[in-house]
Amino acid sequence: ANATPEIAFLIACTKSVLRPACPPVWSAPAGRRLDGQLLLRAAAWHSVTPVLASAMAALPPEDVAAFVPTFVTDELAQYREFSTLRAFLLASETVRVQSVLAAAGIPTLAWKGSVLALTLYGDLGLREATDLDFLVRTEDLTRAEQVLHPAGYARPRTRWREAEVSFWESCTRDIKLLRSQGNVLLELHDAFMNRSFPRWQSVGQCLERRVSVSLCGKPVDTLDKVDLLVSLCAHGMTHGWERLKWIADIAAFLLRYEEQIDWQRLLR
Repeated sequence: ANATPEIAFLIACTKSVLRPACPPVWSAPAGRRLDGQLLLRAAAWHSVTPVLASAMAALPPEDVAAFVPTFVTDELAQYREFSTLRAFLLASETVRVQSVLAAAGIPTLAWKGSVLALTLYGDLGLREATDLDFLVRTEDLTRAEQVLHPAGYARPRTRWREAEVSFWESCTRDIKLLRSQGNVLLELHDAFMNRSFPRWQSVGQCLERRVSVSLCGKPVDTLDKVDLLVSLCAHGMTHGWERLKWIADIAAFLLRYEEQIDWQRLLR
């Protein structure tokens, strides 16, 4: 009820992308257009700029022109083109990284990113992603980093001392690696949540239930539906659900897979 017109429009656009048959429904502010800069900043903060671009592209141009400044549609069109190219780069790199690790005998699960975009939205370019995430067993973390070094991945430069980095990684349960070619950030996780929260399932248990999906024409291992839903809820909770993207992910999941979920297993 207290949302600004720009946030209300952003939510309406997100709903319309989740339900393509339903165009955005919202109350336009009387006597003024939307604040274009505020709309773009809000979309960027909530990581739903591709969703906003897709929803607005589906609206009649005359309707958009009536309440959104022209520069917004121009910027969104450019962003959509860039984000789609970036999404395909990250997708192909997801396939490559998992293949490199598998060849070394290290099983992994592709998490979030490109796999999630296809699983929930059916479109690589609709879900904003900036990095690669893989779930790895704790005992494989160090070797995974070593194996990825010849593939172009290394620790990013930091002002932190080695002991500080080690302590941070032990708390966050992840290792960050950077591939300078293409500026690709990769995170290796040994759990869904950091050490402030209890584990629901180990990565080893999730690996036993893994499923394969097709990404860039290649099979990629990822979480099964129940583990995926738990991981999305865990991730959103650890960040206080501060971004609309994480809420939209849950809505998209339930719209597609609610009837397929083993709710008894989930509640055990």
